[in-house]
Amino acid sequence: MTDENGWKWVRHPNDLGWIADDLGIWLSSAEPQRHDMTPGKHLATAIVGHGIRNIGECFRYAGGPQGQVPTGAEVDAFLARKQGWDLSVDWHGTYANAGHVGSPVKSFTNALRVYNSYVGNDALVVGCDMPNASVEWPDGVQTTLLVERDGA
Repeated sequence: MTDENGWKWVRHPNDLGWIADDLGIWLSSAEPQRHDMTPGKHLATAIVGHGIRNIGECFRYAGGPQGQVPTGAEVDAFLARKQGWDLSVDWHGTYANAGHVGSPVKSFTNALRVYNSYVGNDALVVGCDMPNASVEWPDGVQTTLLVERDGA
């Protein structure tokens, strides 16, 4: 599964977050996917990058370099990206790998990846490629599903 069912590019903000952590600096990604306009992937990458990993990012699409106004699927992908940014606009949590100490996600099944960060008892969590996924939360954790879209 070399492209992780088309979700591989969604993990890049998390990878960039590790580099930012190691260097102790803030980074921004200008290279998110511009050909895959699946709204769920754009929602997830915005939450992973902007919310969970605190990485700056931009929305790119095929016609952007030529100054073309986005249309159709590009607009849908942008609106999903904006939704992810809006959901995480004031979030400043601590990153934790799912299943590790401190993580608000104890374990998960039937999902390619689950990213999360937390502040006290609050968490921001997003899953990728989640057909029939289940998440096990630590004892006492209450959850609210904010958005479910195209596998995210």
